[in-house]
Amino acid sequence: MERGQKAPILDRYDFIVGAMLLSFIFYFNWTIENFFNNYNWIGLIFLLVLIWGLHRIFNRIGYMMGKKNVPW
Repeated sequence: MERGQKAPILDRYDFIVGAMLLSFIFYFNWTIENFFNNYNWIGLIFLLVLIWGLHRIFNRIGYMMGKKNVPW
């Protein structure tokens, strides 16, 4: 994959998946209690949507400022 090419899933969520994987490995009980018990998974979904939105906004700003060659 060349630099600047679109990668919708990999480009936004790879660090979240890595962080969740490390949380499961090193802090399993804490991760389950804080993200998957009761309705706490709603916060995880909110976090994923927030990251998606922030990624889009800041990439667009960087493109408009001339710091990026492509708006994604």
